[in-house]
Amino acid sequence: MKQVHKNNIMDIEDLIYRILAGEATEEERDEVKKWLAENEEHRALYRDIERTWYKCEYAGYWQEETEATWMTLKTKHQSRQYKKWLWRGGSVAAAVLLLLGMSILLLDDKEEEKTIVAQVKQAPDSGTVLLLSTGEKIILEEKTDTIWVNGTDIQTKGRTVSRGQQAKAANSGELVYNELIVPIGGANRLYLPDGTMVYLNASSRLKFPIQFTGEKREVILEGEGYFEVAPDTHKPFVVHTPTVDVKVLGTCFNIMAYATDPRTEVTLVSGKVDVNTGVYREVLQPAQQFVLDNASQQHEVKEVDVSTYIGWKEGVLNFKAMPLEELCKRLGRWYNIGFQFTREDMKHLKFTGAVRKDYDIGYILTMLEAMTDVTFKQEGDQVIVNKK
Repeated sequence: MKQVHKNNIMDIEDLIYRILAGEATEEERDEVKKWLAENEEHRALYRDIERTWYKCEYAGYWQEETEATWMTLKTKHQSRQYKKWLWRGGSVAAAVLLLLGMSILLLDDKEEEKTIVAQVKQAPDSGTVLLLSTGEKIILEEKTDTIWVNGTDIQTKGRTVSRGQQAKAANSGELVYNELIVPIGGANRLYLPDGTMVYLNASSRLKFPIQFTGEKREVILEGEGYFEVAPDTHKPFVVHTPTVDVKVLGTCFNIMAYATDPRTEVTLVSGKVDVNTGVYREVLQPAQQFVLDNASQQHEVKEVDVSTYIGWKEGVLNFKAMPLEELCKRLGRWYNIGFQFTREDMKHLKFTGAVRKDYDIGYILTMLEAMTDVTFKQEGDQVIVNKK
């Protein structure tokens, strides 16, 4: 690493560009961290440079015609001419981002995708419904996020919502199911009798038995769920969806199997799973994803960054080169809105970034508008997508 003079702002800028470009050494990263810790003025300068950098980078993703320009600029980050452009011409881009109030999430691992995020108010929650095998319907409180099933007792934080009502069905030996229905905008954790944790995303439903009996532990999923399966070598855990069955002994994985989606995804975080479509069968290793085209029944297995696909558990929607139509569909599940496209070609525009679930939908749409030539007009629970 070259000698850096902390009082020389050009040297510091040069290091910041190297970090953003993924070219900095650990020593250079440590040097900048120390500089940032000195005062708020340094941190503000870093944020300004960072915002402008990502504005250009994501313009390259979102507007195809700017990609060549951005790639040319990106290779010149060490030159002083580029720095002058960044502060003079690029200051407009930084101002746009500052006005919108965006923040940048800078990941420590230089190999990971860097994402643009926005911060605003929380989206409204809706009540989750628990349908018991007895036919009883229980509306859970808005603040309920975790549910425990212990035999015929079902509990949430602070109260028991069902105690023994299903004992007769359980004692009969008949396999009967409860069903948890998570509405648009919701998300719930469910602990099953064997200790398995299931985290259900918005617009999802899971059928699960009162007790796991027999040789297998079986549940039925429609929508998206993340599973941390309690190990039991003698009783495999099976998740049934409309398109695939996933069999495990003890592992962590995510399934996205919405009935209205064009594909089904199974993403393995740890352990091993057996994915069976009835025609194809694949055994996944950690960091692999099984993708099934629901219409053609063709499939592929690929290596992925699993954090991109399980971020929703923490309230983060990650999207990398995602078509606008799919992005809008996912936002719709979170915010209970629909999207209408006035032009077919706009559905295929690709976006990369991340948003948190507690951001206001109007703010997210404003962010997307600022980055591309698409406009969003919200009319009640519908959003009209048009060309600028």
